[in-house]
Amino acid sequence: AVGRATIGLALLKPIENYINSTATKIYEYISAGTPMVMSDLPSHERLISEWQCGVIVPFGDASKAAEAIAELLLDRILFSELADNASLASASNLMNWETEELSLLELYRSLV
Repeated sequence: AVGRATIGLALLKPIENYINSTATKIYEYISAGTPMVMSDLPSHERLISEWQCGVIVPFGDASKAAEAIAELLLDRILFSELADNASLASASNLMNWETEELSLLELYRSLV
């Protein structure tokens, strides 16, 4: 289903797990070249700042999220730029599951 999304939504609540990590669906959206609307978590803000592949909105602000979605649907140039940037992020091997998998395995090894 993520691969068929026109716009990826990552409107995640600011709880510790999301603040300190990147949700799997974000990697899936990036892999599919899908622009995203994301809540204003530090990990999301870093990602968007580095890759320019989505729009940040305040968590819990449904009207701002709706405005961001509408803007992406109406502004085909912005949509295309963000989609291209998501594809570049995926192709860079810095933002894909295979790269993160290696980091995760290294972390597990350090714990045992």
